[in-house]
Amino acid sequence: MSNKLAAQTQKTAGIPNGMRTATIVAVSGSVITILVSGGRISSGVGCISTYSPYVGDVVAVFRQDSSWLILGAIGTSLGPQPKAVITGITPFSVSAANNLIIATVSLGATFSAIPIVTTNLNASTAVKWSCRAYNTTLSTFNIWLYSGDGTSATFTGNIEWVATPR
Repeated sequence: MSNKLAAQTQKTAGIPNGMRTATIVAVSGSVITILVSGGRISSGVGCISTYSPYVGDVVAVFRQDSSWLILGAIGTSLGPQPKAVITGITPFSVSAANNLIIATVSLGATFSAIPIVTTNLNASTAVKWSCRAYNTTLSTFNIWLYSGDGTSATFTGNIEWVATPR
């Protein structure tokens, strides 16, 4: 009878069946890599449907032969990480200008990967004006508010934004 390579490797490393903790070190599509007792394991790793894996999470895992089941996070090694969208509103005021840079808007949390940030201009007098996020980092971004036809204007309003994890 032959064993799978993953099972042979785990038995050689002295990792018995049962409950333990691990750290998630990579997530790529449906492949999750965990660090257990100093060894990286990707083969046979799955998680319960109510948990979304994030790099840096310390998790409870259950091993049975060559299968690993992640039961959920019990802490994080990289600090709190958002697992859902973060929204915000940034007020602004334009005075006789055709564009405005709003420097460094804080997301209020640190993502594990650079998030996708979308913006919406909410000002009734901002005809032909648009806005976009740029220079996005793990925890901040900038907003560029600009006139589509280069016309200067004076008005105030809010920019609503949504940061979504990748």
